[in-house]
Amino acid sequence: MPEQARAARQAPATADVPEQVRAAGQAPAAVDVPEQVTALPDQAGGGPESRAGRSAVEKVQAWSAVVSAVLSVAAIVLSTMAFADQRGRQQKQIAARVSIVEGLLPTRVEGQLGAPGIVIRNRAPSPIFKSWLLVDRAGRTGLFYLDAIPPCVVLGLPKEIFTGKPVPDRKVVVALWFADDEGRGWQRLAGGELDPFAVPIYQGAATALPGGRGLPPATAIDATLNSEPARLARGMVIRDASDCSEAN
Repeated sequence: MPEQARAARQAPATADVPEQVRAAGQAPAAVDVPEQVTALPDQAGGGPESRAGRSAVEKVQAWSAVVSAVLSVAAIVLSTMAFADQRGRQQKQIAARVSIVEGLLPTRVEGQLGAPGIVIRNRAPSPIFKSWLLVDRAGRTGLFYLDAIPPCVVLGLPKEIFTGKPVPDRKVVVALWFADDEGRGWQRLAGGELDPFAVPIYQGAATALPGGRGLPPATAIDATLNSEPARLARGMVIRDASDCSEAN
């Protein structure tokens, strides 16, 4: 028998056996498990590092939601305050078109002046209502109820109505109270100051007058000027305002 045949009978046949099968006889076959599966026990078990990470993310998300809510509320508050401030300025700009001065009366001829008097200018494009004229009568305040005054007019009242003298020697104007066309009340002082004010409603002798305003004690309310015909009968002069948009 040839040498090659004897060698073949003595050695096991391995040439046709795959490498994986030969390795199976030497060690258990290893299962190729994906990396994601091998990580599951640590994730499912919620290891300390995983739980800490989730907790940190949740805290950041919670604080972000709180900060966002606070910023939203702050934006709404600031927007509301800005709107209210703008609205307040607009309202005062309208009221600022109503003024009272003491000097020479206008006449029906543009540019000409007459006798001493009290001049009320309503340069707003709407009437004023619940108007009151306050004058100083030797240390006491005389209250004259004027009611409504038309828009865009200059209204002059002879000073002798309030002093009894043809040529008064002192200033008598204290203030003008009035309400605008939306019912807001205002006080215009002789010095020019303009402030919101709770204008009293005329109810004759039962009228509840505001107190604590630093005004002299009031005399009885005078309603003899509470209509345009009554004012004309007392010598009132009225003419159109030259500029209805002017705010003095």
